[in-house]
Amino acid sequence: MSKTFWGNPRMAQKPEVHKPFPIQYIIDWWADGLKILGAGNGTGLLASIAALQYFSDKPAVLPSVKLGATLFLLGVVFFALAFFILIGMIAAFDAFLASKPPKPQRGFKDMIRRFYEANKVDGKMYILLVICSLISVGCFFAGCLSAHQLIRDFNPRPSIEIDF
Repeated sequence: MSKTFWGNPRMAQKPEVHKPFPIQYIIDWWADGLKILGAGNGTGLLASIAALQYFSDKPAVLPSVKLGATLFLLGVVFFALAFFILIGMIAAFDAFLASKPPKPQRGFKDMIRRFYEANKVDGKMYILLVICSLISVGCFFAGCLSAHQLIRDFNPRPSIEIDF
């Protein structure tokens, strides 16, 4: 009798079958994450530009606004670079998977190791993709911290000075 799940014979556990690793799911997840990251950095950049207009007559807060705008702009640039590399990596992954006979792979790490060993240039592009993505994430969070500092330090009420 087969091993069952909670005593239900229709829920019998099937033996584990090794299938080629579905890289398309990883690429889709990565692309979706990059799209969200690009939207966040783009929104932060637009908000920073609007803040530059609003705070143009308040020189005390302009450095914080400019820093945030610069960080969000760098985040957008690195997002675009990472997304461009990801689009190129799709063709490289397809060529890699088509050139090798299907072998059982234990996971994403094993597949990436084999990919890097097969073609060093595409492997380095993958590393560059990861680095650009991480830099874009770092720019997003640093820009958010700059905006937080602006919100925390900004006093909308002018100080009242009384001359006697």
